[in-house]
Amino acid sequence: MKFISYLVLVIFTAFCLACHNSTDALGSYGNVRKHATGKNIIISQLHIDTIKVDHLLSRSGDGFWKMSKDSFYYFDRVMGVVDSYLLNGHFISRRLGFGQDPGELLDEFASACHFNNGWLVVENRYAYLFDKGFWNKKMKTLVNWEEDFENQKDRILKNPDPTKDVEVYIPESILPQVEWIKDAQFLMKVQCCYPSLFSLQFYKESAIAAIYDFDKGTFVSLLGHYPPKYLEGFCYPAFSNPYYVPYKDGKYLVIFPLDPEIYICNERFEPVESFGIAGDLKNTMYLKLADQQEISHKEFIKEQSVRGFYVSLFYHPKDDVTLRMYKTGLVDESSGGDNPSRMQIYKGFDLIGDVAIPNDFEVFGMKDDCFFADGYLNVLEEGDVIGFYIFKLF
Repeated sequence: MKFISYLVLVIFTAFCLACHNSTDALGSYGNVRKHATGKNIIISQLHIDTIKVDHLLSRSGDGFWKMSKDSFYYFDRVMGVVDSYLLNGHFISRRLGFGQDPGELLDEFASACHFNNGWLVVENRYAYLFDKGFWNKKMKTLVNWEEDFENQKDRILKNPDPTKDVEVYIPESILPQVEWIKDAQFLMKVQCCYPSLFSLQFYKESAIAAIYDFDKGTFVSLLGHYPPKYLEGFCYPAFSNPYYVPYKDGKYLVIFPLDPEIYICNERFEPVESFGIAGDLKNTMYLKLADQQEISHKEFIKEQSVRGFYVSLFYHPKDDVTLRMYKTGLVDESSGGDNPSRMQIYKGFDLIGDVAIPNDFEVFGMKDDCFFADGYLNVLEEGDVIGFYIFKLF
């Protein structure tokens, strides 16, 4: 995965104070019904092809793919442009860029999603609605603050309640996600800036997602909590980022980096069922922090480069197939190699495959019987080569 700098989040959370409100998030996980997960490995390896794009214009190589019907869209974070391609990698056109014009952005991409009339694009402070050609921009703030947060923090943090006050949340900056719900409402993964990420109270009280109403320009509902794994009395700030995907019957699948369970949650992100078998994690000696300690940017990066943890999900409703990507962790931390990636394959609740995959592999779409995954980047002196992976399961 391509992570946005964690240092920005550390600086932002420095504004935060200790929280005095106390809620018990254990209750939402206390009645989860765990399905018996069978294990019948019929897929032990995967044939993966690579589609390299033929676009020769400059690009940063720091971006992400989205799919809409028969086209692929590459959102280049640093350059603020969107390049569209056919499924064979042939370049179609370039849109957006930085500026004040109708088809431009003010800052780097964080996340984006397609909806019935166009695209929602999210960056650090603003959300944009574009038509399907990335034109006719409508812009709104991400939260309904009358002034900059710098000038409002004393009022906002005077007596906050992280279970109710949407003003203490910002869009998640690491593996950000946004999903269209209906009308002008979008599901967004969020980060609570109060209490601190380095406090156990963060895991007790913070929501993990929120509903953003574009017309109102603010979050209107807070959703979900962390599971008991994160309430053991220690903090795991390098592994606090959940991942969700839409599931059947209006529900969601949600995973957490350190929890082997795959949770089935209702529309409020309350867990009702779970399934899953632990992946082949080699290194689980996570750096645990006492309450209110901090972790440096260097330690954060090292933890993710050597430990085993769960990364992302993809669900295919037609075949009832769930794909969970994870990092195995390095057995020898001094080896300096890449943290190996693997993917679990579930048919219903049964594990039918656990296969090696390329690094930074994230499934983002499917057409017919082909799956498509992000993660291909070849850095060359004459320019970065980007593309996407394609594979079949059956």
